Amino acid sequence: MILPFCTLIVMVIVTLSLRRRGRPWYRNRYSQRLIDAWTATHFGHGLVLFGLAKMVFPWGCVDLLAIVVMAETLWESFENRNWVIRMFRKGGDVNYFGDSVGNSGIDVLACLLGALTMVILFYFTGEL
Repeated sequence: MILPFCTLIVMVIVTLSLRRRGRPWYRNRYSQRLIDAWTATHFGHGLVLFGLAKMVFPWGCVDLLAIVVMAETLWESFENRNWVIRMFRKGGDVNYFGDSVGNSGIDVLACLLGALTMVILFYFTGEL
């Protein structure tokens, strides 16, 4: 049960880090809205990450969900580094200025919903 607590700590640290790097809580601009065009992809992250975590770690459901949330939270921190934002912009996404803290939180929630979908699928197929 320590893993969910550690995940919560990582989420708090990443949130503070995003604020420290100047990420707004919310803006009505492209990827800084609460839900943007990329939110659905984070649902897919949850599907894939839970499946991978289940194959790699012989742990219970709560710990697997904690791993998924921790991984997605760390991805959000990485994705909002200034050099990564510049890479996205050079790659043609000129309207991307990084996510807001609220958008990052919704992205992690979408990932968790994807992972919970996998929990339901594994449960009903007898694999969990």
